Amino acid sequence: MSEPNAQNIVYLVERLRAAHQVTWEEVESLLSDFPGWLHGVQLLRDHPESYRSPYGFPEPPTESVYVPGAARERMIELFQPYALLLSERHAPAERIARLQEAGVDVEPFCKECLHNACAAVVTAATETLEASEAEQTLLRMAAKQFEETGTLLRTASQTGEDGALLTPSSEPSESLSPSGPTRRSWLQRLLGRHP
Repeated sequence: MSEPNAQNIVYLVERLRAAHQVTWEEVESLLSDFPGWLHGVQLLRDHPESYRSPYGFPEPPTESVYVPGAARERMIELFQPYALLLSERHAPAERIARLQEAGVDVEPFCKECLHNACAAVVTAATETLEASEAEQTLLRMAAKQFEETGTLLRTASQTGEDGALLTPSSEPSESLSPSGPTRRSWLQRLLGRHP
């Protein structure tokens, strides 16, 4: 069996969010490479009592080919974390921020995804965990620096003796300076021509 197209999950969530009418057939087609998730969606379709409307009453059974609103919301809730994790449009650090915005506890979710049957999910989870660990390391280092010095960056009030914000560590050598009498020789060296 070939590796499933994990981007189908991203596309599925986009369709569920954007389209007014998404068919069950389209949903099942996008999930055809994911038998576990496909089975869950078929349960939603065949047993409308498994999800509830916002008012607490089950939606009536329907012969409609379209996914009803409550089932759509339930699928978005289930698949959105995976879609955010698998999005190729975002770097791992951006995925972390988007997952957090969606209310996902990133580290436990990614650790759970390391045991997924889809290699793309495992790879994305690994990259995201590594980015999260790097971010945590940077935050710890910044906190340590702040504790030691009381400041993270030099402020504008910390100027040199002459009031300049930037002060050179040594005087520039005359041979490197393009001003004054050496300008001509400097330009000649730059252009590779000799008198």
